[in-house]
Amino acid sequence: MKQRVKLKGRLKVYLQGALILGILLAAVNVGIYFLDIESGLVLTVFVVFYMVAISVMLYHNKPIIMNEFVSFATQYGQIQRRLLRDLELPHVLMDENGKIIWMNIAFEQVVHKDKGYRKSITSLFPSITKDKLAFEQDVQYEITFEEHDYIMKLKKISIQEVLDKSDMIQNDDFEGYFIAAYLFDQTELNEVKRENDMQSLAIGLIYLDNYEEALESVEEVRRSLLVALIDRRINKYITSLDGIVKKTEKDKYFIVLRKRALLALQEARFDLLEDVKNVNIVN
Repeated sequence: MKQRVKLKGRLKVYLQGALILGILLAAVNVGIYFLDIESGLVLTVFVVFYMVAISVMLYHNKPIIMNEFVSFATQYGQIQRRLLRDLELPHVLMDENGKIIWMNIAFEQVVHKDKGYRKSITSLFPSITKDKLAFEQDVQYEITFEEHDYIMKLKKISIQEVLDKSDMIQNDDFEGYFIAAYLFDQTELNEVKRENDMQSLAIGLIYLDNYEEALESVEEVRRSLLVALIDRRINKYITSLDGIVKKTEKDKYFIVLRKRALLALQEARFDLLEDVKNVNIVN
């Protein structure tokens, strides 16, 4: 493998610079022969010695340098792997069918599985079906796991691109891929959103049907009492829901409630109606 690894860029220029200078010196030596043969011979001896010394140094130093680079790359890869393993963001790597290949510690803690777990991601998150793994561009899904809300982001990693950079495995146009998935916990954020939504205001209008007919069926001296009792029931009911009520007409009331209170009113099937119906003065 080390024989296949080649230097490039500035490092290659630095190492070959001495050899290039030796070639230029040899060209100068040729010109010296036209001026003085004895001087040319002396310079030739120096050039030969220089070229031999440089060649020996390059031959012996290159394997040492390559060994250092290989060692550094290996240690660097181990450091990257360790950092990814300890990353607080839950991360998992799967094959193209969704079978888990590797997961970091944070993901293990979320799903309560050890690093040897090799089943399909669907066994952990039933909502992530195989058809959702057949995507072209990066996608994300909202999922729920053990009363926690997550956003799962999926990303394809081409195996061909990995093989193109490999010095050990030949690339024969293999078109497979890995799937990387990241989990982002949205539980607290969603709770804040829900709470904020529940605190939003809802307005409404209460209309008393058959109000005139009801008053006409009561003796005139008792009508004001009936009106007062109805107003009291409605005000007490809406106030108990932390709402505001304002009588706009004799049979209409404008109300302001929080959405949470409105939902409670709906769940109670608007029992305010029955509460008002129960108002009576003798009959």
